[in-house]
Amino acid sequence: MLMLDACPSLLALAPDGNTSGRLFGPRALYRERVVTSPSTDTIDERLDAVAQQSFRARFQLRGHERALVHLRGLQAIRRHAEDVITRRLAPAMPDKDGRQTPYRGHPVFMAQHATGTCCRGCLERNHQIARGHELTAPEHRYVIDVIMRWIEREIPDAPQ
Repeated sequence: MLMLDACPSLLALAPDGNTSGRLFGPRALYRERVVTSPSTDTIDERLDAVAQQSFRARFQLRGHERALVHLRGLQAIRRHAEDVITRRLAPAMPDKDGRQTPYRGHPVFMAQHATGTCCRGCLERNHQIARGHELTAPEHRYVIDVIMRWIEREIPDAPQ
């Protein structure tokens, strides 16, 4: 993920409306820096946008999945998310892509569907992470951060 350090008054959108890493304007001086983890506000904005899709908005943690978060804690769930993403989503050509994520059984699965990180197609549509290449380390962290932020928003009192 790319973030820009620039004077806010000089920041302008690209002609297509996308802030793709280039600034436009007569005095658009900037420098690029690699960001390993986006801010919580950035993730919240993305989650709010994805939640506008009626399919994604239906997912909520209930029963078994909610109890599992309370029983294991967020750190253990993060480790589970890292394992799931590494095995099922990170490869360039995941097995059964588009059908590899169950709809229930674990909070990470529910979060993947709710956040649009369940397959490479949804990841491309909702988070602009292209298919056909193995997830880079920053992309991998981003996906896990998105999943964990959704779980934290679902269960604000979850133990660490």
